[in-house]
Amino acid sequence: MPNQKTAVEAVTVADIAAALGIIKRNAERRAKKEQWPYREEPARGGKRRLYCIVHLPTDVRAALALRSINSLSASSTQHAITAPADQTSSLIDSAGTRATSFSSDPRDEELARSFERKTEKQKAAAHAALVMVQECHTLTRQGHSYRAVAQTLAHKHGVSPATLSRAWKKVRRQPHHLWLYLLTKGYAGRAARLEMSAEAWEVLKADYLRLERPTAKACIQRLRERGRAEWTLPSDRTMERRLNELPRALKVLAREGRKAALDLYPAQQRSRAALAPLSIVNGDGYKHNLFVRFPDGRIERAKTWVWQDVYSSRILAWRTDRTEHTDVIRLSFGDLVEAYGIPEAVLLDNTLAAANKTMSGGVRHRFRFKVKDEEPLGVFPLFGTKVMWATPGRGQAKPVERVFGIGGVGEYIDKAPELAGAWTGANPFDRPDQDEYDGRSKAVELAELERIIAREVAAWNAREGRRGAMHAGGKSCDALFEEARPAEGFRRPVEHQRRLWLLSTEPVRASARDGTITLDHGRVVGERLANRYWSSELIDYAGRMVSARFDPARLHEGVHVYSASGAYLCFASCVQAAGFNDANAAREQARDRNAVLRAARQIREAEQRMDLRDAVKALAGADHPVIPAPAAKRGNVVRGEFRDPLERPVPHAAPDTSEQAAEREALRAELAKVVPIAEPDDAWVRLRRWNALGERLARGEQLPEDDWRWHAAYGASDECQALTRMAQDFPEKLRERAAG
Repeated sequence: MPNQKTAVEAVTVADIAAALGIIKRNAERRAKKEQWPYREEPARGGKRRLYCIVHLPTDVRAALALRSINSLSASSTQHAITAPADQTSSLIDSAGTRATSFSSDPRDEELARSFERKTEKQKAAAHAALVMVQECHTLTRQGHSYRAVAQTLAHKHGVSPATLSRAWKKVRRQPHHLWLYLLTKGYAGRAARLEMSAEAWEVLKADYLRLERPTAKACIQRLRERGRAEWTLPSDRTMERRLNELPRALKVLAREGRKAALDLYPAQQRSRAALAPLSIVNGDGYKHNLFVRFPDGRIERAKTWVWQDVYSSRILAWRTDRTEHTDVIRLSFGDLVEAYGIPEAVLLDNTLAAANKTMSGGVRHRFRFKVKDEEPLGVFPLFGTKVMWATPGRGQAKPVERVFGIGGVGEYIDKAPELAGAWTGANPFDRPDQDEYDGRSKAVELAELERIIAREVAAWNAREGRRGAMHAGGKSCDALFEEARPAEGFRRPVEHQRRLWLLSTEPVRASARDGTITLDHGRVVGERLANRYWSSELIDYAGRMVSARFDPARLHEGVHVYSASGAYLCFASCVQAAGFNDANAAREQARDRNAVLRAARQIREAEQRMDLRDAVKALAGADHPVIPAPAAKRGNVVRGEFRDPLERPVPHAAPDTSEQAAEREALRAELAKVVPIAEPDDAWVRLRRWNALGERLARGEQLPEDDWRWHAAYGASDECQALTRMAQDFPEKLRERAAG
């Protein structure tokens, strides 16, 4: 800000008249009457009088100040400092001129950061105070008295003179570029904190920050009821407020888990512009919310495996079965390759149905099963398709998850009008009313469900109005896929590659004797018979690992045999077709058989509490046989004597001393003096004794402890109660016997 004074220290009589709102003649008369000091200076046509402001009366100075303020506000409103707080290098002085300065003072930077942390309401108040103090600064430099200026500005801005005085004291003798920051109120919320015991606070946090997600009120109530008496606790609202002030990331991680905490980080957005059709396909299974009747008569919820193109979001292939297993993925992948071509990469999670040796054998970082060097290559590596593993449990990692979400194909398939009545609900809270709706009685046939899926998938791919980043102009998935289809087409499979998806894969070891291979598929339950396959070409591979690819519905016809590295060897015919002809039935029966086996193991663990070693020890008895040692041969070597390994050392008591023997004899003599009380054999004698003791108790006599105990025990016996009822029922005949 400039240091020179503004040259407005004296005014003319015309200025005074305008400020007082009177005519010039009346102002001259008052100046002459009150003898205002003045000085003359040359002017056009003569001289003019200039009155020094500091020597004018108070009301005149106030009027002049108000007039200056009004003119200043009207002409220099645009010069007020309203720049953002970070523009500390561009400042406005009180005269309305910009002054550029830069300060590297840490105090300036700290004030600027503090100003940025204030609310908009606090910033607006600071700007208003800045305008007020700048007007005060300008008027005082023009010669107006501070008191008059303060009263006038306070009236104009609707504040008290004390408020203006406090603001003026804050910025006086301070650099002008810091005025805005210094006028910002330093209120930072509640600063005082009530005392609370540190141990109590830790207990409250431990109770509140857990996965059960108890309410703050319940935790505080528990702390007050079960806490120590010496703990200092503030009010419930204070403790609840402190719990709310804990970092949100901490509360989410402790109360909702790791997955919820990961959602606090913004999801990564991936662009598909660099991809092309069949560059990456991703697959996942969708469990239908329908009761489906399968060909074997079982009614269950079906599951469909879906392959989707990542670039165009087009659904390429699908298969439906009871569960998500390897055959469904293998056959659906074959449908994809047969209809479109071989994809460059597949994106999967580590589901057991895909991350296994059949589909991804030989793929490193499979995260399922141990990857061995001798294991055969799976379907994906043999096709030259790269396998990409998505993060398990993260639906955002696979675009196909959006097909199953809200408004996805499930909305059109599971709720199709043709399937009305088979709805199960998406979750237990979404189940229909069972009193009026029994889905099992109206279960849909599997063939009908597959027909609906084919129709709705085709409609899904052809639907226009897509809002994705790749679907410019609302293109459908089909249009986007066909538009980017390469002119040379996709990579197509050859004849021998078709066997890779049409037949299952199982690593086996050829017999070391004749090279035959045996498959567990179709093994007869309870027998050793299984399907065996042989060909003369297998003789050279006896004892080596090979892989057999077969049609699960025609196991008895034969299998195609490949080496462990994936080279085709021969076609082996079935030597003894002893198993089932359908691998699906074999798989279902194997699952049921394993369930029965697990139940039998649990029963054995519950019933068989003694192992075989303890049983042998119990049957061996006390006399353990000793293996006699043979006669020692000549020489210095002594042959050891070996006993029963189950024999344990038996402790022997030490002989009594003379004092212990004397005490034992004295105890025996004392016991011999005790005469045992003979229990009478007659039941009526015992009843008469019980009645006599009862009469003594009724008279208030004190019975010996033995008699009292006998009376109580006999009175509760069945004999006493039976005899008492007989005496009451037949008083004439039994009165004499009962009385003795």
